[in-house]
Amino acid sequence: MEIISVILMFVFGNMNDQKTQMTQYIPMESLSSCMKEVRLLKKKNTEFVKDAFCGPGIVHIEDGEVISLYNEIPEGAVMVKKKISKEAFERWSLRAKEKWN
Repeated sequence: MEIISVILMFVFGNMNDQKTQMTQYIPMESLSSCMKEVRLLKKKNTEFVKDAFCGPGIVHIEDGEVISLYNEIPEGAVMVKKKISKEAFERWSLRAKEKWN
């Protein structure tokens, strides 16, 4: 199992709206860029109430797709240096949301 370590922005919103308000895990380039985005998000005055924070994440990947997100390194996993796209995280978030319905 290949895993990567990433900085994630966790965005929390209304779980009933699949596209714009659900909980999202967005990979960021760095912790400082993540914190900047969180500040901008919290300043926005929109009808969608969202909260966000930044933190580390350990991600199981296969063929560039996110399979699962972990808090700790799973036994037998190999840490690799790869990048993952925001689109791959969005696809994974939508697949995970299907399980909640």
